[in-house]
Amino acid sequence: MDKGTQNTNINAQKVVYVERDFNGTINIMQPQRIDPEEATQSYEVGEPYEEQGDYESAAESYEKALEEQKVTTGRRSDDVARVHNTLGITYWRLARYKDAIAQFNNALVIYRANGELETNLGVAMVNNNLGVVYDAQGEYGQALEWHLEALAVKEKALGTEHPSTAGSYLGIANVYYAQGEYGQALEWHKKALAVKEKVLGKEHPDTAASYNNIGAVYDAQGEYGKALGWHKKALAVKEKVLGKEHPDTAASYLGIANVYDAQGEYGKAPGWHKKALAVREKVLGKEHPDTAMSYNNIANVYDAQGEYGKALGWHKKALAVKEKVLGKEHPDTAASYNNIAAVYDVQGEYEEAKRYYKKALAIYTRVFDESHPDVQMVRGNLALLDAARGSSAPG
Repeated sequence: MDKGTQNTNINAQKVVYVERDFNGTINIMQPQRIDPEEATQSYEVGEPYEEQGDYESAAESYEKALEEQKVTTGRRSDDVARVHNTLGITYWRLARYKDAIAQFNNALVIYRANGELETNLGVAMVNNNLGVVYDAQGEYGQALEWHLEALAVKEKALGTEHPSTAGSYLGIANVYYAQGEYGQALEWHKKALAVKEKVLGKEHPDTAASYNNIGAVYDAQGEYGKALGWHKKALAVKEKVLGKEHPDTAASYLGIANVYDAQGEYGKAPGWHKKALAVREKVLGKEHPDTAMSYNNIANVYDAQGEYGKALGWHKKALAVKEKVLGKEHPDTAASYNNIAAVYDVQGEYEEAKRYYKKALAIYTRVFDESHPDVQMVRGNLALLDAARGSSAPG
């Protein structure tokens, strides 16, 4: 299950980082599985850690697997490239973006040496994943270039009506979405949808993912009726095909909740958030990053309703999971620091608010460039806090 994040206004004068999850929003491409006879024990150990959301342990296993695979199949084999790519994906999940780029580039060198460049799907896979990492860093120009390079290879090797080609349409849509160019994002999402409906059918989970993504764009544009319609269309497919207790179905519950949040229908939103949470706790466990995301989203509903004590409790519950699973230097952990700061801020507890904003900012400035939207967001929150304190100080 893929996930994305978005900023939204929760408090009237603050931009608060709110995590959102739309199935299929991030199109990271996993390599084909290594032949079991060629895969090393460390590689096999790493996969369950990845599924559990224990990315640190997964990275340790894949690092060992990389050295083992070089001995088993040779340093320039496609299997070694696959481990580089898998390790890069895990580093991306940990927000170790420079390390992820290094691994993807290592994979790219091998794939380019081992196959015809214009039709090499290994090259296309790595190009795509480089696009995802640059997108995460807010380097949208580079992200778009890598996604377009991936698309060129796929269209030549697979044609324009292949699900993997549709995946590149999705990657391009994501870059436009991140920049707020919703018209362009919608156009590319609909290109992806047309391929999926024709090739996979209207009742396939990947087609449902496109329904979700289109719903997300309409939500961002404030067209809530259309957004809700698309999210419910996605949900109908997922409940039928995957069942009500699947993480991807939970993503649709969340998409519907987000629309109600945006409309200020706080009586309806919590029920959908809690449906998503119930599935995640049952299927993924209470210490999974996606479960922490649900804790965060429930907190935001209470925040919007002015129930700040409850909001703070849920935000701190999310933070505890993120610090344990993702670590204290991850941008998602910084998001929780920012959200906790915002709750303290609105209650007039300025010292606590400033402390948490600074914790968030310290992480963001280590991970991202100064121009990144999340860095600018927290700097803006700190400036608003200082301005509020100044205006409330005795004359």
